[in-house]
Amino acid sequence: MVYIYLTENDPMKTTDEKIVELAKYHLSRLFLTLESENAFKIGRLERGKPYFSNMLDVHFSVSHSDDVFAFAIADVPVGIDVQKIKHRPDEEERCLKIARRYFHTEEIAAVEGRLESFWDYRGIVSTFYKIWCGKEAYVKLSGKGIDGDFSKFSVISTEKDVWWADDGEYAVAYCTEEYGCAETVRLFKENKDDTILHSPWRSYLQSGSADSSRTQTS
Repeated sequence: MVYIYLTENDPMKTTDEKIVELAKYHLSRLFLTLESENAFKIGRLERGKPYFSNMLDVHFSVSHSDDVFAFAIADVPVGIDVQKIKHRPDEEERCLKIARRYFHTEEIAAVEGRLESFWDYRGIVSTFYKIWCGKEAYVKLSGKGIDGDFSKFSVISTEKDVWWADDGEYAVAYCTEEYGCAETVRLFKENKDDTILHSPWRSYLQSGSADSSRTQTS
């Protein structure tokens, strides 16, 4: 099971502080407690991917963009990415330029609106951010980061489990090695726009429509 927590990106807290805070909150929701603070000791792999060095069977991933912080925690390896969607006059041109440089040919076709199997096409910018988030989540899963292989795989047809959601202002995606049913918990303050990332998780392919088992809770 994958649990995804979406909340404000508090600039007064470090990333590690946010990770520990959300991990403790997650355990409390499951009625679990850990007596030792050392359980939440955070290490980092060579490329910077964080992990709990004293809880190797607990997997997590983090991302932040603008004022949103995303935290995924699971019993299987997981990667997550969130991006604030930019709405600039030249954004379509910029997205096409980046896609043609870094994306797989199948993903480029999707951004350009030429891939029939990409069932939820809503223009260049929207599609670009969905795919970019998916690719970021994919490489965060492995811990390899963005490198020369970024254009050699497609999140549209990968065997890994990659799902996305977007609301026109933000896009988010998560990736697991196997089917990972996700529960999303939104922890925004009461005065926060209640529509932020409240859309369902969806597959990149026509055959994978929104899955009702991937729940969203407040």
